Amino acid sequence: MSTPLIAIFVRHSTECKHADDELYRRCNCRKHLRWTHNGVQYRKTAGTRSWVDAEQAKRDLEDQLAGRTTSPSAEDNAQTIAGAVSLFIADKKVQGLTPTSSKSTRFGWGGCGRIARAAESSL
Repeated sequence: MSTPLIAIFVRHSTECKHADDELYRRCNCRKHLRWTHNGVQYRKTAGTRSWVDAEQAKRDLEDQLAGRTTSPSAEDNAQTIAGAVSLFIADKKVQGLTPTSSKSTRFGWGGCGRIARAAESSL
């Protein structure tokens, strides 16, 4: 399978004096990407108004379509419930709250730990 050829084009605003040229690089209109794969045309915003930044978005998309990069998986950013509870308690301590003064949790801080342990044991 080959990597599709990706083209950058411009979707000009109604006020742009270059509205008749979708390849004009120097205006401040939104840049987009266009490619065809298996007979289907795709379009995607480049997320920029700069041609240089659109070129980078094009290279990133080419890498993604060629399988040269991997998107971060949910497991890479996964956190345990116990870790989240520890972070929550540390944040409350930084805020100057104590377990007896905290009205932010329904069960108090001890309840958070019990809930976390019960949730993790059920996994």
